[in-house]
Order: sequence, then structure tokens, then C-alpha cells
Amino acid sequence: VVSAALCAFPCDPLFALLHWLRAACGVMNDLAAPLSGFLPRPPLPLLLLAYFGAFALRRRPPLAIAVLLVPTLAALLPRPIVPLTFLDVGQGDAILVRDRETLLVDGGPQPQRLLELLAERGVHRIDVVLLTHAHPDHCGGLPDLLRRLHVGELWLSPRKLRGPCANDLLAAARESETPIHFVRDGDRHSLGAIAMTTLLVDRVSRRSPENNSSIVVRLQIGRRRALLTGDIERDAEIDLADRGGLLRADILKIPHHGSKTSSTKTFLATVQPRLAVISCGRRNLFGHPHPDVLGRLEAQRTHAWRTDRGGSIEIRFPNGRIAVRPQIDTPPPRL
Repeated sequence: VVSAALCAFPCDPLFALLHWLRAACGVMNDLAAPLSGFLPRPPLPLLLLAYFGAFALRRRPPLAIAVLLVPTLAALLPRPIVPLTFLDVGQGDAILVRDRETLLVDGGPQPQRLLELLAERGVHRIDVVLLTHAHPDHCGGLPDLLRRLHVGELWLSPRKLRGPCANDLLAAARESETPIHFVRDGDRHSLGAIAMTTLLVDRVSRRSPENNSSIVVRLQIGRRRALLTGDIERDAEIDLADRGGLLRADILKIPHHGSKTSSTKTFLATVQPRLAVISCGRRNLFGHPHPDVLGRLEAQRTHAWRTDRGGSIEIRFPNGRIAVRPQIDTPPPRL
């Protein structure tokens, strides 16, 4: 916006003030930081319109300034809340659920990335933060989140809660005085019109015990249902499949970023998703999602969306239908 404002004036001496303007913008950013997240980011088309419009009208300063105000005015207008957003945090998970209350499931690997994505969506407080398991690609962004945003409750699994990230998260909860709720199988919480239920397997697996101890979250959104699966693998999928119709869901967050150790035929046949979302990083070192997983989804005629290709995935439910829109964000760093 500063660049466009400078282009709006034909007087060359103004460009000598660039360094002063940069310093002034830095001070403004520091002053505005406490308000970060209260207003959503203006739509990208309006930002582009403001930039190129101001450049085109640079010899007519009043009109150029008016064009620059368009994104700001757009940010002030109320916009419908997106109920379900799979945030593009790179090789990790972070899922935003919103109605009258706000739920964040996992926080991705990087705090800066997570906080930017939340601020762009006008999120300045979170009622419930739920960590599926304490691996860094799910937990890394949460300690700073607790220290910088107001969080009503932190939901954790008592199983396999260990490691540096878990310790940092517990320390952040103490510092911020955030209440901790240890999750049990069947815990329920209402976010307004969205009902949340937690599912935990009955036993601890010998193979990948942390992944298989992930909290699974079932969301009831009107007559639609979404299943968020953390990083569960084959053992946990087999245990959960015994619950039959309780697992049935229209939307499935593919477990473990599309790893070949997850998304078994039995599990997919039990859930019967119409839509699958795979959260993984661009050109990630793990080869996620695995071709076998994509093949099983294709065989079941389940359409898959991927954050490494589509960015953040927003899902709305107009009149009971499922509407998916990829959201353009600044690409995350490669991990």
C-alpha cells in the first residue's frame, strides 16, 4: 500500500521520503499489533485493484487515494464466517472451526505462519485449542499462540504427552493461565450450531504409539459431518472401524498427511467420505500423499483436496450442500 501511495504522486521529491515512510510504517505496525486479527484480510482482488488502480491514477492523487481506501473499507464490512478451514501450514496440520465459538485443532509447525493465517481471517481469540498429539508438525505453533492470543481452554490427550513441544506447550499454558482439559473418549462440546465429539482408541499401539494415540474429532455441522483424524495409523483405524456408523462422515481429514501407513481400505469403507482433505507441504521430504492412498480414494470415488496444491481449503455448507474453495495465502516455507 505504501508503494502504491508513493506511485499516486507524480512529484519525484516524495520518493526521497521512502526511508522515513518505512520507519513510520514500522511504528504504525507496532501500535496496531494489539489489534491484529480483529478485522479479516481484504479479498485479494481488491488488494490488487488498489495497487494497480493507484498506479494508473498516480497523476490524479485524490482518485488514487480513494482507490487505496477500497480494501480498508472492504475489511470493515461483515463477512460470513467460514465453518471449516484447513489452514495451509506446510507439512503439518491446523484446522479452524468457527460458529458462535472458535475451535483450533492443532497448530502446525511454525508459530509465525499460524498467527499470520489466523490474523488474516479476523481471529483474535480462540475458545478451544485441541492438540491431537504432541508431534512438532501439529504442536509447534501452539505455545506462542497461547502466549499471544486469548485461549479459553486447551484440550490435550493424557496419553503420550511428552517431548520438548509438549513441555513448551504446558509451560505456555501455565504462563497464560489457560485451563487444561484432558480429553476422554466421547467428550462433547458445542460451538454453536456445530457439535464436537472426541474419539479415542481403547488401547495404546506398540507401533507409532504417539500417532495412534491421536485424538479424533467428529464435527456435526447441520446434517453434514466431518472427521478430523490427526495422525492415526493402521492400528487405530482398525479399532475405530469397529464403531461402524459413528465414523460415517461426508468430509474426512486424511490421517497422517496421506502416509501409506494410514487410510486403509477398511477405514475408508467405514467412513465413506464424499470429500477428503490432505494437509501436507509442497514438495515435502516424506513423499506425502502416497500414491497408494490417492489410488484408494480414487477407487472409492472420493474427491481429494490438498493444501500443497490448493492452499488453505475453506468449506461452507450453504443450504446443506458442501461448497469448497481454495484460499490463496502466502506460501509457507518448505520444511
